[in-house]
Amino acid sequence: MSINRLSQLEVANAKVGMHGDGGGLYLQVTKTAAGRLNKSWLFRYGVGGRERQMGLGALSEVKLADARQKAAECRQQRLDGIDPIETRENARRLSEARNVTFRHAFELFFATKRKNLSNGSPLAQGLGSRSSRAPEPRARLRPFG
Repeated sequence: MSINRLSQLEVANAKVGMHGDGGGLYLQVTKTAAGRLNKSWLFRYGVGGRERQMGLGALSEVKLADARQKAAECRQQRLDGIDPIETRENARRLSEARNVTFRHAFELFFATKRKNLSNGSPLAQGLGSRSSRAPEPRARLRPFG
């Protein structure tokens, strides 16, 4: 497997198409409707007999050396039996989950459930406006006597 086949000059002058650098790293060049060229890095690999393509970033943000480093990390994950796309998605989900408070989760849950509750339901009456009013006092029980 030949790695590092593309030079900086070849990357800069690349025409529309897929240009392999080796080891699963490709420079993808597409043309926009306005006629401009978009260049981005892809890591291509197979999982379960199916091809997957993982975007590594636009050429304007990820230089050749950085793309090669990212591809090397992805190749190592593949050797360890890990799917790099799944790893990235799991990290993104975990990051999003860390930013959710209990209150936020409850509000999202209740917003979806509110339309299924009848207006006479104590849950619909009480929890929907709990923050805007004080709780109603309960009836007092008389002591035994």
